[in-house]
Amino acid sequence: DKAPVFDAFDTVHDCLAVLSGAIGSAKFDKDRMAASLQAGFLDATEVADWLALRGVPFRDAHHVAGRLVQRAVKEGTTLSQLPLEAYQDEHEAFDDTIFHALDMETAVERRDVVGGPARGRVAGAIAELRGRLQARRGS
Repeated sequence: DKAPVFDAFDTVHDCLAVLSGAIGSAKFDKDRMAASLQAGFLDATEVADWLALRGVPFRDAHHVAGRLVQRAVKEGTTLSQLPLEAYQDEHEAFDDTIFHALDMETAVERRDVVGGPARGRVAGAIAELRGRLQARRGS
């Protein structure tokens, strides 16, 4: 009657062994990863958030961001390469600080909440998990 439990344990154990090997030998191409962040329009959320932080209702901010994405697609460019005038054509709240908000590192660091991707939060989570692992190994 305990066979499913043992089977599940064996499956998890095997998965962890494979995952450990995969992560341990993984190589990350940081330049390629950074370049891929510019593909698509991941930063459109930053445009909407930037406006919302300045009092524009998010629904309106979302529509403005959408129009800017459409313009960037039409012009064959990215949001960060659109001129300030393009932003100001869509909403009077825009100023040149929008370009700082579009930087992906800025976007990541702005999400400095528990479980968020900001460097300090990730480093803290890693440290906590290392501590737990060491405690387990010690007991």
